[in-house]
Amino acid sequence: MYSLALDIFEPRSIETVLSQSLNVARCPLQSQGLADYYWEAIHRETIERKQGGELIGQAYPRGRLDGQLRKYIISEVRVTLLCEGLISPASDGGCILWGRRGDYYVRLKSFKRKYISLMAYLWSIQKRWGIQTVFTSDPVASALAIGAIVTNSHKTISDTLNPYSGARPLLSAPNPYIETLIGLSGAHIGEVTAKKVLSHYSTPFLAFTEDVASLRKALGKNLADRILQSIGRATP
Repeated sequence: MYSLALDIFEPRSIETVLSQSLNVARCPLQSQGLADYYWEAIHRETIERKQGGELIGQAYPRGRLDGQLRKYIISEVRVTLLCEGLISPASDGGCILWGRRGDYYVRLKSFKRKYISLMAYLWSIQKRWGIQTVFTSDPVASALAIGAIVTNSHKTISDTLNPYSGARPLLSAPNPYIETLIGLSGAHIGEVTAKKVLSHYSTPFLAFTEDVASLRKALGKNLADRILQSIGRATP
């Protein structure tokens, strides 16, 4: 097993997953001029983990994140930036932060920060300092990504790029009808509520085209009206 140090403030949930495949120890890494995770392989390596909202708010030239990354580079370690949260462009040019809830991705928050500005900054740190940015959806995904980075950092490039021929885990396929309902803007529907709707209507289309009185009777007035308003149907 390879060894990994993580900062004393990192989540227990990440430590629990990492400890299944690595020798993990907690240390005050920040006080030593290192990021949230540190290990020694072919090179000295460190990973800075940021929540999606933190990255959007701090990733500016000469901003807070820039200062942190500069400090790590001075310590002569190779740096990887990990963003916990998926970011997409909004219709107004801003950023939308997405997170995973069970098998589904939900919209967490919108930001005025321009998406192209954020991407330009991430490109610049790769160009200036060779810092790669990795995006994950949740703490478990972060732990899996960190574990993969640590393990492969001990291999030569040719070994790392060998095709993986072992058994792959089977992942459950999300229900597209639940995804449709969760994605309704302004309806504020989660997985549990989406399943409730589908227990009455086998597809979202049937709910969308139901008459108002029947929809309210089946789902309750509040939920029915939210669905109708989200698809542009007027409610009396």
